[in-house]
Amino acid sequence: METLCQSFHTFGFKGDFSIGLIDYKHISIRFVLEEDFLRCWMKSARFVEGYHMRAFKWHPLFSVEVKPFILPIWITFEGLPACFLNKHSVFSLGQVVGTPLKINLAIATLLRPSLAKVCVEVDLLQKFPAGVRLGIEEGKWQKINYEHIPLYCTKYHKQGHKQAKCLEGNQIVNSNDNVHI
Repeated sequence: METLCQSFHTFGFKGDFSIGLIDYKHISIRFVLEEDFLRCWMKSARFVEGYHMRAFKWHPLFSVEVKPFILPIWITFEGLPACFLNKHSVFSLGQVVGTPLKINLAIATLLRPSLAKVCVEVDLLQKFPAGVRLGIEEGKWQKINYEHIPLYCTKYHKQGHKQAKCLEGNQIVNSNDNVHI
């Protein structure tokens, strides 16, 4: 366990954290700083002592047998009007998909005003909207681009396999519903 803690110190977290053993292949990490938690969770995979590690957000119904269906994904809004290029507006737009977690540096510093990017916490069992209407009635239709939405099998509670590869399961496919704000 001490070797594991030393490995985690090399990731450059800003605050303290503690590590506990759940079972032979699962650990619990508690961060003092939310930004450290987000940094760990938003990185899809790491290698620790030569072993592949994925971070999952704990929830009250957590089970080591069930792969999580709540996870962070990046979404983008191309060509967003200039008045929306700020954290508050991009977070508001991100809320139609999930819980906004972080905007990218290019929006925070306006280095790339043609593309607003926000990381949102999503539930893979829910439908994802294709876009959002900005304004009232004749407002602009803003398309939502998803960088990567993992597939989730509800039969085996696993991420990443398609219905065609699941012999018995039922695949949740996220449809493109429209959302207006």
